[in-house]
Formats: sequence, structure tokens, C-alpha cells
Amino acid sequence: MSVKYWVTWKDESDSKAARASALIWGLPDGQSPPQLSGHFEAGPFDTRAEAVRYESAIGTGAILPPPGTPIVGNIHLPSNPLAAVGDFFSKLGQGETWVRIAEGVAGGLILIVAVSHLISNTKTGQAIIKTGKKAAMAAAL
Repeated sequence: MSVKYWVTWKDESDSKAARASALIWGLPDGQSPPQLSGHFEAGPFDTRAEAVRYESAIGTGAILPPPGTPIVGNIHLPSNPLAAVGDFFSKLGQGETWVRIAEGVAGGLILIVAVSHLISNTKTGQAIIKTGKKAAMAAAL
């Protein structure tokens, strides 16, 4: 039975504390470590040396994961909910956020137009379009 290695570490803002919280798990192939709340998980690694190399790179700014190593998941429960709210508002200032919002709105509009075109020749569709026009006029006022 072969053994695979996994690295888990606590989601810490201090890189030294994150690296100090890292654990290396040697488990039978096909098995992964337990899901720990507030921890990152990486692996599987073929050798313990690869897992140790990954562990020593945590918090150093090195590109993680090393080539060929998938990150399995990030289980994140914020320890301070107010910090999560602040993080949400800070992301509103990023251009990528607004690009994603615009893409979502455009996709929704395309979907609405397509569905309304498909149902426009039915009695139900005409009733829906009539109600939608009334709602749009009310919203415009």
C-alpha cells in the first residue's frame, strides 16, 4: 500500500504563525486528512520531502503549490465577522469585481430577452410581458 503526504496549515495573517501551524499527514493512497475548520489543505505529495518543501514555502511569497500539486480546498471560517464585512467592501473597489457583476447582469438580460422572445406568441407569454411592462413603468416613476 502506497502512502501519500498532505500538508494542512491554519489560515493566519502572520506567515510565521501559519508555517508553525503546518502539519504533514502521511496517509494511505486514496485517503485525505480530516477537514479542519479555518485550515488550508494541499496535496497529495508522492514523497515526504515534497511535503516538507511545500511546508517550508508557506508564507514566504513563493508560488504555491509547486508544479503538479493541486490545492484540494480552503475551508475558511472568519474568526472576526467584522473583518469579513470590511473585506467585502474593500473588494468593491476592485475593477475585477465590477467586471464580474457586469457579466452577470448582461447574462441575465440575455436570458430574459431570449425567454421573452420564445414565449411572446403565447397567451401566457403576452400576459407576462404585459405585467413586466407595467412593473417597468412603475419602477421608472
